[in-house]
Amino acid sequence: MKFNSVLELQAAMDATFGVKEAIALGVKPFRSLRGLLALREAYAAITGDAELTRLGTGGIWSRAALAATNIEVASFPSILLNALNKRVIQDYAEVGMRGLDRVYTVADPIGDYKTQSRVRLGYLDDLSDVAEGGVYQEFDKPTDDKIQYAVTKKGNVLSVTEETIYNDDLGKLKGFSERMARAGRRTLKQFITTKFESNPNYGPDATAVFHGDHNNLGTDPLSPAALTAARALLVAQQEKDSDKPLGLALQWIMFAPARWADARAINQTDKWPTGPGTFEANPWFRAFGDNNEGLIENELLSDANDWYYGCWPSACPVIEIGFLDGFQAPQIYLDNSPQSGSVGFTKDEMRFKVKFPFGGAWLDYRGVGKNAVA
Repeated sequence: MKFNSVLELQAAMDATFGVKEAIALGVKPFRSLRGLLALREAYAAITGDAELTRLGTGGIWSRAALAATNIEVASFPSILLNALNKRVIQDYAEVGMRGLDRVYTVADPIGDYKTQSRVRLGYLDDLSDVAEGGVYQEFDKPTDDKIQYAVTKKGNVLSVTEETIYNDDLGKLKGFSERMARAGRRTLKQFITTKFESNPNYGPDATAVFHGDHNNLGTDPLSPAALTAARALLVAQQEKDSDKPLGLALQWIMFAPARWADARAINQTDKWPTGPGTFEANPWFRAFGDNNEGLIENELLSDANDWYYGCWPSACPVIEIGFLDGFQAPQIYLDNSPQSGSVGFTKDEMRFKVKFPFGGAWLDYRGVGKNAVA
């Protein structure tokens, strides 16, 4: 393979790692005649070390002005890094949150690790009557709730050894990218799931998010009747300060895999059994969408019977997640100094750092509820 620019090299590496954008453009991935030595071929094309003679002497890090092309110099680690980043972002999106991403809101990009403050403003009362020639009355000003959280760093280091290059273990590198994406997605999903299961205190009133005082905690097993009771609680939730009903709709339920069949049956059955041989119209028939859009099966929930419900954040935001600099997927960084630490001279390997800084907090309890089933 001959390349006329670093961009062509990068595109070939991207295609080698299965980046769909590069494949869609028809870019040919690195492959030998035997279809096996893609990784070694890429290394040789980028570094000019076709015989792999410099691998044991820091050759992984060498930069070659590609012969007879007069193009920019490039390094194997940096091009590999770019390809890995693109593949991780692609895989991260494909792993998905299975609907859990629909229950939280994303903050504007956060630029530091300082404590973030969010203010939840109360509501105004109804407008007052004004008599002819009368004086307009002053509103009772609403109070506000202050919620705070900070972004925290999450990450690990991944080392790629000389042996991986010698052995042309492209499958292992692809596997690393897929596993990193999955680990990042699961980390975020676990963070949000723990927000539900740990039931922390809501900062402004120091009361658990799911609590009788918040009118959002029940004990009934998942059923149409239990959903109707939960809906009544959600509709009756009151605006802060004005104490007027918010009238929130019950638009989603979240449950463990053990309750998947129950949830599907409730959403897809028009007649529900109420006794032996007795059926009544099911008010929840397709209430969560024709394609079950409002059913959120969360495999990370530890209790098989507990379930949660709420409205979409557009009506009442309940959890906010903030990402450092707005990066909503893990980012990979390269230890680009071959003489630092355990790379280069002391070890023949490249070290990649996976970093995923984010944080979050409960913004409100009014748009969500829980049934803790005994």
